[in-house]
Amino acid sequence: MKTLPTALATHMASGTTTLADLLKITRKDGAVYAFTSAGDDVTLGGVTYIASQGLDISSLEVSAGLAVDNLELTTLDDGTTFSRIDVLSGKWRNADFVISRYNWASPADGVEVRMAGTIGEVHLKRGHIVAELRGLQQALQQPIGSVTSKTCRARLGDALCTKDLSAFTFPGQVSAVANSQVFSDATVITPGDPYWDSVGTLLYFNGTSGSTTFVDSSPAPQACAVSGTAVLSNAQSRFGGTSLYISASGTNSGYADTTAATHDFGVGDFTVEFSFYPAGGAYNAPFFSIANIGLAANFANTMLYIECNNSTRKLTVYGFTTGGTYVGGVATATGIYTAAGWNHVALVRASGVLYLYVNGVQRATLAWASAVNYTSTMKVAVGGWSNLSFANCYFEDVRVTKGAARYTAAFLPAVYADTWPNYPNVTTFTGFAEGYFSEGLVTFTSGPLAGLTFKIKSFSGGQTGTFLLSIPALLAPEIGDTFSVVAGCQKRLEDCRDKFSNALNFQGEPHLPGIDALTQ
Repeated sequence: MKTLPTALATHMASGTTTLADLLKITRKDGAVYAFTSAGDDVTLGGVTYIASQGLDISSLEVSAGLAVDNLELTTLDDGTTFSRIDVLSGKWRNADFVISRYNWASPADGVEVRMAGTIGEVHLKRGHIVAELRGLQQALQQPIGSVTSKTCRARLGDALCTKDLSAFTFPGQVSAVANSQVFSDATVITPGDPYWDSVGTLLYFNGTSGSTTFVDSSPAPQACAVSGTAVLSNAQSRFGGTSLYISASGTNSGYADTTAATHDFGVGDFTVEFSFYPAGGAYNAPFFSIANIGLAANFANTMLYIECNNSTRKLTVYGFTTGGTYVGGVATATGIYTAAGWNHVALVRASGVLYLYVNGVQRATLAWASAVNYTSTMKVAVGGWSNLSFANCYFEDVRVTKGAARYTAAFLPAVYADTWPNYPNVTTFTGFAEGYFSEGLVTFTSGPLAGLTFKIKSFSGGQTGTFLLSIPALLAPEIGDTFSVVAGCQKRLEDCRDKFSNALNFQGEPHLPGIDALTQ
């Protein structure tokens, strides 16, 4: 039984009333709109109802039974609130509404709630918009329950599916537009390492100054260790606050290495690179090697090592075949690196030729590398070589890449102007499998289609990442518009099993015999 506010009930019983209608609409996107049929705006319950829309609600009759209470709302189409694009795209459909009335001459008398429900169809007419208002009983006319089907009856991510879609939802940005139904995204959102899967060792030497603990940040990290008293130091650092410090003599003599032997280059391309900062002194020491080093020098377990002569500021690269046979050594010119600053060294084998780059400039070519088949796995050692001499240096950003020649020509210092990313290129849609987003949903988050969701008919991967919408959008997206897209589900058991690993929640009966099988 409905109870009216006392003041409003008294006003209605007076015989002469000044009543007006109120309509509050809450869309599914959370936007709230409120209107009054009175001549002036009014604020009730913290909501301002505006009078500028020319609101008209058809005669309202509420039944006590289960009959559906439907009526119409008519309002002027001035393009401010009920924009045509929002209406055509369905933003108003299924919005919640509440109709009430109040005494416009004395709003403090309270309100009478007359009807609540949802908005159904919205129609554009000449100069105005008509919306169907459906009562709460409308929901009782909807079918409840399910029937058997070969395809899944759940919607991807709903309560029946239960799949968390966070790992299958991706941001994007339109990079090309064909028309209102076809657009592409080839934008790299987060540039990472295109050779990430080939990285065998990645040592940043970040940590606490004085610590002997550091980690390998490669895709398959190996345990790392120090020999002697080599430590992390904050005395010099290119990135991250610390570097590995190894002294030519004294308390910090030693080296650091990966404890597992993982670098089997074969005859393929590879890139070995690191940064170093000379700490002073005229020393001549092997300060970087790909080797299995023990308590003494053992060339039989060596692939490559680079020697630093700090008195002349030159580097020498030595190579060995598997088994320790010496195949060659090449020294650079003198004065090729900075005596009091950070330097970058890259040793690159490309198509059988070994090149040495120092600070982006090619300093040596080692033709003998074409005959070397490195089939034995080796470790990475930084700073010295067993009980031989030690480099008096700081080291950072050691990276070994198997199967990729990262540098094949001179490159600018900007190439390594930041700590190398320990993740692959994160792109929006280039590289996704053909059809990965077919039957998925795309929601635009900026531009003229912001807030609108469309079903994807097909998706083409490769270098373009092209989307074909099931139906054309009302307006074509624009280059630079952002969007969010969810992977497509074609409601087949193989999709549920192979793509989403969710076969236990598949809501279909793909193996149920058809009617022909039952009647045979």
